[in-house]
Amino acid sequence: VLFFKEGLHTTGTTELWPSGNIFLRVNGKTDASLGLDMRTQLLSGYLPMLLHANPKSALVIGQGSGITLGSVQQFPVNKINLVEISPAVIEGSRFFDPFNHKALHDKRLTVLLEDGRNHIALSKNTYDVIVSEPSNPWISGVGALFTVNFFELLKKRLNPGGLACIWVHTNMSPNSFKSIVHSFTEKFQFVTMWESIAGDDYLLIGSEKKYGLPFEKTKKYLSDEVTGKDLAEIGIRNVPDIMSLMIMSR
Repeated sequence: VLFFKEGLHTTGTTELWPSGNIFLRVNGKTDASLGLDMRTQLLSGYLPMLLHANPKSALVIGQGSGITLGSVQQFPVNKINLVEISPAVIEGSRFFDPFNHKALHDKRLTVLLEDGRNHIALSKNTYDVIVSEPSNPWISGVGALFTVNFFELLKKRLNPGGLACIWVHTNMSPNSFKSIVHSFTEKFQFVTMWESIAGDDYLLIGSEKKYGLPFEKTKKYLSDEVTGKDLAEIGIRNVPDIMSLMIMSR
């Protein structure tokens, strides 16, 4: 056990296993790791940032390992906000510093210790890209970030042409999964679904403006020493590798 703290909202634990894997657990449930989770953690940041033509501001909801935040920070944005309800998670995520590009040390970052839904509902800030990656919808309180109401609020926090990316897991009934997808597509005019972990993890990306994957920009990041290494580690080495993850549009 590298870290253990009982916080007001959650008990946070960071564990190092003999395999070398590091797990971050919230109330005993694994919410981040260096294993298969890496695909979802990296793609949640890289995909929407690549799909947006020129993102200058971003919001990440949920810290976890900080790997998604670190992915977002690889782009030339001016402002990045992180919303995380639990200080224990922020502290526990520091053990992932060697793997998340020391995300918490980025000078463009503002850390907001508050509830993700309340921030979206009450803040006047708007962003080019919003990534919402909380815990599973069936965890107490987290379901509020997977509702029609939340997606409507999310849309209002986007700048013109902005993109919202949410993570959704099949670890629930088929009808519950369909309900989340339907709720999201009800609120965004243009939606694509991407598969980060086959049969398990999916990303929904929505916008009010038609978007596509810019070939030259994507190629540049794939050939970059830092970002290319990140993506190569999850088996993505060229543009077709990324496009193969797209399951469907509307």
